[in-house]
Amino acid sequence: MTDEHKERHIVKDRWYGRRKGRVPKERLFAGKPQFTLDDLYISPLAFRRRYTDEGVVEYIPVERELSPSGVEVMDAYVRRLTAGESDLGKFCEGYGARTGDMDSLCFLLTGMSGAEFRLRYMGRLADDLLRYTSLTLDEVARRSGHGTRVNLFLAYKRDHGISPLERRHQLRASPADEDRFRPA
Repeated sequence: MTDEHKERHIVKDRWYGRRKGRVPKERLFAGKPQFTLDDLYISPLAFRRRYTDEGVVEYIPVERELSPSGVEVMDAYVRRLTAGESDLGKFCEGYGARTGDMDSLCFLLTGMSGAEFRLRYMGRLADDLLRYTSLTLDEVARRSGHGTRVNLFLAYKRDHGISPLERRHQLRASPADEDRFRPA
């Protein structure tokens, strides 16, 4: 294995949490989570397709709740995730906080670790974009916070055992789903 391949594996292992001999400590939330992922989710789909009486397609704005929790920092974080910006370090830097602080906040509000919350949120964004838009996989990866098509592919293989394209076909209930919505 070349040095370049070893470096790729190290980065992949760090990003997707597959380090050998290292098992993350499982934390169980003792209370009842205040919010579910669904409670905090802000859809990236800002416009809905509508046909006029003349049969012309137009897109009208969809009402979205942009402050679902009422907790300023958490709402700013989910808005940032919805915009496809998944770098937790940059987000925390803006608040003068540590990533562990955000991890703790996510844990206390949702019962999920910060990493689990972020990955599940990004997966939900990608699912919506795959189902309801005709965006390319590169664009879905960028807008969902995965960054690249390769990261999106690896995330779908890890979470669903299939490729993003196969997931798109699985999610679409009918061909009418394509372009039903448009992202912001």
